[in-house]
Amino acid sequence: MKIAYLDILYDGTDAFEQLAHDLNRHAPKGVSVDYHYVTGTNNLEYIVFENLVLNSIVIKINELRNAGYDAVIVGCFHDPAVDAARELYDDIIIAGPGEASIQIASTLGKNYSIISVRSKTTAKMMENIEKTGLGSKLCSVRPLGIRVADLQKNHALLRKRMDEEITKAIDEDGAEVIILGCTMETGQYRMLQEKFNIPVIDPAIAALFHAIMQYNCKKLCGWTYSKQCTYERPPKDEIKKYLNIEI
Repeated sequence: MKIAYLDILYDGTDAFEQLAHDLNRHAPKGVSVDYHYVTGTNNLEYIVFENLVLNSIVIKINELRNAGYDAVIVGCFHDPAVDAARELYDDIIIAGPGEASIQIASTLGKNYSIISVRSKTTAKMMENIEKTGLGSKLCSVRPLGIRVADLQKNHALLRKRMDEEITKAIDEDGAEVIILGCTMETGQYRMLQEKFNIPVIDPAIAALFHAIMQYNCKKLCGWTYSKQCTYERPPKDEIKKYLNIEI
C-alpha cells in the first residue's frame, strides 16, 4: 500500500523530515509513506489563508491519484479539503488527522481532551468535531498559546506547556484520552503517554492507521465514499471546466 502524506505547513525545517520518518516507522509491513506538500501558505490558523490552498490540495490529490497512490493523508488537524476531495474521488482514500484522532480517541475512553495551539483555532476545531458526531465526548479544548510556526522552535517551552495543559485536562476536566491538536506537535506522544499513563493521540499517526483501515474496508468489502447526497460528485464537464482535471 502506497500512502502520500500531503503537508500544508511545510517550511523546510527538520521537523518535517522527522514527521515523515515517524510515519514510516509506524507503518506496518507492506505500507510505505512518501512525503509531498503544497505551497501557498504555511499558516492555516487563519481562515483566509486556509482558503488560499483548498483548490491546490484537491488538484494535488488528483496528481497523487494518477501517480498510483492508494491513499492521501491531508496533513493538518483541521482536515482542509478532505470533504471536497471525497466528493470528487472514490478510488483513492482521503484521510484527515482531525477526524481520525477523534474517532480513535472515542474508542479508547469515554471522553477526550484536545491540546490545541491557540484559542484562535477553537471555533474551527469545534465545527469539525461536531461533523464527526462525537462532540458529546469532548470534555475540553486546551490551547498551548503557541503559534503553529513556532511549535518546533523551542522544544523546552512546547513540552512545558503540554505538561501544564494535559495536567489540567486530566485533573480538572476528567479527560481519559488526550489528542494533540496539531500535526506539528509531532514527536511528543510517547513521552507524554508514559508520563501521564493515558492514551495520547498523535494526529498524523492516527491518520496513517485510519487510512489503512479505510483502504482495507474498500479492498476487502467494497466500502468507499457514498455518492448519495453529501459526497455526490459534480458533473464531469463542470469538474473539467472549473478544476481542469479529468475524473
